Amino acid sequence: MADLDPDGSHLKGLLINFFYKLWPSLLKIKDFLFDGISPLLKASNDKTIVVGLGSSSSEEAADYFANLEEYLKAFVWKGHQDGETIDIVFCKKNVDKRKAWISSQPLSFVSFFVVHDGPNFDLDKIQRYCDFINKELCHFFHFDLQRSIPSLVDGLKVVERKILFCAFKKGIFKEIKVHEFCGYVSENTAYRHGEESLINSIIGMVLNFVGTNNVNLFCPCGIFGSRVKCGKDHGDPKYIVIELSRLTQLLFLEADECILDFENEHGKTVQPKWQMNYFSIFPMVLMNGSGGLGTGWSSFIPKYHPLEITENLRNMFHDRKTYVLMKPWYKCFNGEIKKITKETYTTEGSTQVIEPNTVLNSKLPIKTCTDHYKDHVLQSALSNKTIESYKNQSDDKTVNFEVILPAEQMAEANREGLHIKLKLISNLKLTNMNLLDTDGREAVLKDVRNPLLEMEKKRLFIEDYSAEKIPRIPYVEDFKGKRYNKSPDEAVLEDVTDHVEEPKVDEEKRHATTVPKTKPGAPYNYLLSVEVNMLYPENVKKLDVEYSTKKAYHDIINDSTTTRVNK
Repeated sequence: MADLDPDGSHLKGLLINFFYKLWPSLLKIKDFLFDGISPLLKASNDKTIVVGLGSSSSEEAADYFANLEEYLKAFVWKGHQDGETIDIVFCKKNVDKRKAWISSQPLSFVSFFVVHDGPNFDLDKIQRYCDFINKELCHFFHFDLQRSIPSLVDGLKVVERKILFCAFKKGIFKEIKVHEFCGYVSENTAYRHGEESLINSIIGMVLNFVGTNNVNLFCPCGIFGSRVKCGKDHGDPKYIVIELSRLTQLLFLEADECILDFENEHGKTVQPKWQMNYFSIFPMVLMNGSGGLGTGWSSFIPKYHPLEITENLRNMFHDRKTYVLMKPWYKCFNGEIKKITKETYTTEGSTQVIEPNTVLNSKLPIKTCTDHYKDHVLQSALSNKTIESYKNQSDDKTVNFEVILPAEQMAEANREGLHIKLKLISNLKLTNMNLLDTDGREAVLKDVRNPLLEMEKKRLFIEDYSAEKIPRIPYVEDFKGKRYNKSPDEAVLEDVTDHVEEPKVDEEKRHATTVPKTKPGAPYNYLLSVEVNMLYPENVKKLDVEYSTKKAYHDIINDSTTTRVNK
């Protein structure tokens, strides 16, 4: 008996495979293995939705076992098809068959169990092993892929999308503790995969040392880890704090949210649906790269230079012909990145001979942390007597290894190359660029231009189909109406006066004016943030300049074409 959700189905599948691999004859015995059916969820007339087997009360558990036969479904073995299906799903040798099988399965999870009230309900008492895998277990693999592989549209995994959704919802423009924000995400997005996993995902979106994010979506305050231990040396989540980066607000426009369709889990709005995702103005999957390991598929996409991506986007919106060849780029990496083949690049650290048999390693290749290099490369070389000794003077920001080699090993290193001898080379392969498309299906990128094309298609969709420029106009009109109707000082005073007096006889006259005004009943909380010194002459001039900027933006958006808006 397990939860009647994809993760519960996975546990059942693992148990079946356990018996099949060690004692396959047991599965052929009649009434050997049963599936205990428990409620997927329990609904009541209040707002509480109880999910999972662990939510059952002791009375309900007693009822299950008192009428156990009514809640059991027997697994039956009816032929070789059952064994073949188990092999396809779990055997390491059947990777290609497993991929084809997963791709052929429906994406939506629909329980095929009958909703019931009490033990007296109709339920098939038997099910084949192959039917269980094809009808129930298959949904776990789709859920696993959606959790593990990023989306082509916004470059985010499900948990990262939940985190970003909560950051926008809560508006964390001021510092908040990671542990506190983790609780907020868990509470508001129906996240149920463990606090530690969620904390690691939040920290992963903050990291900014070499090899991590080219653009981190959150600003760190505190010790969030370094290249020494690849981020695992971060401080206690109860004490380190984050805030939403201002750049993130520019990448994910607030005006786009009006066209998003959101998932609803257990009565909570949790994140944008797969068909939409977030519409960033930039292909995040290229800027920050991606990596993940799911059932049947894994993913690795290197990072690229934001300026090169921007240039290609501008070219595509202009004439679609000019393409600037991009090669991987990692912020603050001062080593060398070389193209070996069309699908392979290498990253090389930096070495320098400072004495006849002494080499200084001052840069490590991408995907190599300081402690890993010391413990697995230098210590191994020391044990094999490839090197005589080494001195580690690295810190959290710089790499500094002085390595002394025997004379014969130094001569060999000079022949084959110091980078090769000291293992200061790592590979970046473009053969595993797997992402999920807008339907949640697996999509293999043949070229790094695919995210650019998807970016262009989505932005044009927003502009043409959903008229993104339309919601921006009321936004600017509202901005003008709240503080900049006439001169800024008069506008603020006028709003205060209007709000306090609210004369009914002047209502029609007041709304007949051609000056943009806030709508009746509009919130006036913004007045609480207006400071008295905003009425000083020097600040009035600043407000006039800001008003002119907003008005110019308003006019551009109102009169622009789709291509011009995107540019």
